[in-house]
Amino acid sequence: MKKNNLRIFLITLSFMSITTIISAQTVREPLFHSLSQEKNKTYKIEKVTKTGILKLDDGRYVKLIGLKNLPPCKKEFKRNPQGIIIEEYSPVIPVEELAYNFITELLEKKEVTLELDEQYRDMEGYILGYIFLKDGTFANAEILRNGYASLRISPPNLKYENELRQSYQEASREKRGLHGE
Repeated sequence: MKKNNLRIFLITLSFMSITTIISAQTVREPLFHSLSQEKNKTYKIEKVTKTGILKLDDGRYVKLIGLKNLPPCKKEFKRNPQGIIIEEYSPVIPVEELAYNFITELLEKKEVTLELDEQYRDMEGYILGYIFLKDGTFANAEILRNGYASLRISPPNLKYENELRQSYQEASREKRGLHGE
């Protein structure tokens, strides 16, 4: 009898965990099927949160396909004996900061078209997409072309694999961004 009660308890606990995960996903953003109806829809980029993650004007987040994000730029602060931060000027700007500034200038507050591929979301729940500006600029490739991200090809999202590879190779050849000396 005790084994049956334990089984029922474990099954109930498992069901509750799955329900909680599904509910959390639904609250955070709509599930996969709703995204397929939004292919090639126009959005406004509200904010660039990281080098490859964008917040849309409707509150959802998009991770750019083909880019391996740079770590956020961490500033080291020196303090005087009283603990007050000493501002230091450095003419050298870290590549992480340059990347963030470039992507912000390229995309923030701009109207864009979001294009999806085979896999709509990643394991963290981000929408996976390609971003095109109104003038036709392919933002994912432009970021790679300027050397502000590493290339990450992740099957099954291979729609623009060749363009992304070419952009990354061009940045490497020309020693732009991450590839600079």
